[in-house]
Amino acid sequence: MNLLLDTHVLLWVALAPTRLSSLARAALADTANTLWVSPISVWEIGNKASRGKLVLNFPLPAFLDLSRRDLRYRDLALTHAHALACADLPAFHRDPADRLLVAQAQVERMAIVSADSAIRQYPVEVLW
Repeated sequence: MNLLLDTHVLLWVALAPTRLSSLARAALADTANTLWVSPISVWEIGNKASRGKLVLNFPLPAFLDLSRRDLRYRDLALTHAHALACADLPAFHRDPADRLLVAQAQVERMAIVSADSAIRQYPVEVLW
């Protein structure tokens, strides 16, 4: 199964693994699943770190390298199709980063791993 990780999931794996649900932990550990991370998540983490709302133990590139090594995730490119799909989404979620992640999951037919209940309002498979 292709799984798109919500930004908080990428962070929780490294910084607060006990916050992950048992289903999410099992899905992330299952080597039959392919894990994907969006540049939207990288932007969101960098933005939070630069504003002092998030403290990483490493510079962002090193954090991403360690996360990629531990999770074996792949980069999911952001495309015009994703942006167009995002523009068509109803405004259930106010966070544009999360709306873009939903659009990416929809377009790419991926499940999204997320604890965010607002994402469940969209027609996308949510694993938590």
